Amino acid sequence: MNEFDQRWQELTARARRVPSPSDDDTAPAGFATRVLAHRPPPSGWGTEDLWLRWLRPSLATMAALAVVLTGLEVRASRAPALARPGIENAVAQVLWKL
Repeated sequence: MNEFDQRWQELTARARRVPSPSDDDTAPAGFATRVLAHRPPPSGWGTEDLWLRWLRPSLATMAALAVVLTGLEVRASRAPALARPGIENAVAQVLWKL
């Protein structure tokens, strides 16, 4: 028997010792909660734990990046306003006509 089976047997025996209001063969109310309450803490990080740990910061970062890139795209898509040419350009364009 492996370690999980031994631990499971121990936890189910503990849960059975708690009196239940009914004497039939069904599991008592709160059986799963009592079994999980006596389990040892998880060892190490699993892939699901890492996913849940980094999900919110990743979403926040992606949302901020999307807002910044959208702002830059809107700013770049506007047509630039026509500006008056500098005096040096006006003189250079007209000088050959003199």
